[in-house]
Amino acid sequence: MPTQCNDDRMTSAPVWGEFVRFSLPSVVGMLAISSATIVDGLVVGNYVGAEALAAVTIVMPLISVLIGILIMLSVGSAVMAGKMVGEGNPNEASGVLGKTSLSILLVTTLISLIALLWPETLVQFMGAKDDVIATSAHYLWWMGWFLPFLGMAILLMQFLRIDGKPGLSLNVMLGATVINIVLDIVLVVFMDMGVEGAALATGVSYLVGALGALPAFIGKGSRLHFAFTSSSWSVVYKAALNGASEFLNEASSGFVMLVFNWVLMSQVGTIGVASFAIVNYLMMIGLMIFYGVTEALGALFAVNFGARKEQRVSQLLRYGLGTCVSIGIAFALVLFFYSDALVSVFADNNDTDTQTLAISIAMAVWPVFLFVGANVVITGYFTGMQKPALSATLAALRSLVLPIVFILLLWQLFGFMGVFYALPLAEFLTLFVSLLMLAKNLPKVLIEVSAR
Repeated sequence: MPTQCNDDRMTSAPVWGEFVRFSLPSVVGMLAISSATIVDGLVVGNYVGAEALAAVTIVMPLISVLIGILIMLSVGSAVMAGKMVGEGNPNEASGVLGKTSLSILLVTTLISLIALLWPETLVQFMGAKDDVIATSAHYLWWMGWFLPFLGMAILLMQFLRIDGKPGLSLNVMLGATVINIVLDIVLVVFMDMGVEGAALATGVSYLVGALGALPAFIGKGSRLHFAFTSSSWSVVYKAALNGASEFLNEASSGFVMLVFNWVLMSQVGTIGVASFAIVNYLMMIGLMIFYGVTEALGALFAVNFGARKEQRVSQLLRYGLGTCVSIGIAFALVLFFYSDALVSVFADNNDTDTQTLAISIAMAVWPVFLFVGANVVITGYFTGMQKPALSATLAALRSLVLPIVFILLLWQLFGFMGVFYALPLAEFLTLFVSLLMLAKNLPKVLIEVSAR
């Protein structure tokens, strides 16, 4: 039976208040993290040019795969630790934090070394051609120095929420975001450092995020801390398994972007990649809101699941679905009616070819927002309730299997513009599967099973 929760409000305070208390900073935090990429695109697209924007976009699939690995370990371990906190076992939760942090440092250091030693080989594999190769490789090389800090920032943000400190998580990420924006303007706009300046700005924001969150886990009064003896190393494997859906969500989007880049480079060239990059930045803003809500719910789901609070879990699920579906409808309408104005923010007004193609792509993908919010929340619900097979299945369908199938099919049937309809079709079909799975795995059922 549960005994004590690290933050009693998570299991006893009004559910709507807790939903807002966790979701608001989480959403702002996710937007802060993604803004590092978005601001890079905005500044590079307007002040360096379409070729440089394409070069940065070429690197994004690799970064997405890495972030997928980091989120997999971070969310998976945080969900496990949250359940332990809900059961009154903070020392066990600290052991999970310690083991996961070492694993993340090992993974990010290895990938950093690869990026530093063979940047040109990597970007060529990701589709870079001709003059874009050198620019992409240069951007990747500078990013390589900061990847371990990215890993620790993502992990510690998750554990700040589990420790009942969503406000601190928000403040740290806002600080990192402000520094990223300021450095982008200084290094790219005023010092004319190009993609090197954009990479440095992003990298320093990762450093600030990691160092800003670290003190919460090393002080004498820290509830959660880095412990290395209170749990088995098997927790890392369990964390990876439980966070598999988050890996598929992020890494699969990187793989799908890689396929898009290959198609566009072969059919249209640099302009095609730059145009898709602009639309991808616009979509990222909406997706980060959904992921922010879902990550906040993950902590609340996990703690209340551990405390056997079935009614609270059900209410949280309803609030999450209602919020994300409503926001999705709003984003779909904005993208449909104002795509030209939104595209112009990321592209030089003189680059009409890139703007025209980007608007056409936006007109193909806007229905994504009608379905993706519900899919993300339901996937996150299964992760929080420790049903990794179900969450991984949904993530694979919406992020990898269906998009790739539709990209290849529609490319053959309708040419390169047909590939963009793959995204809304994949989300639409996944929604049917999501709702069927949810109907069979409601909170009451899962909590009753876990109590046996």
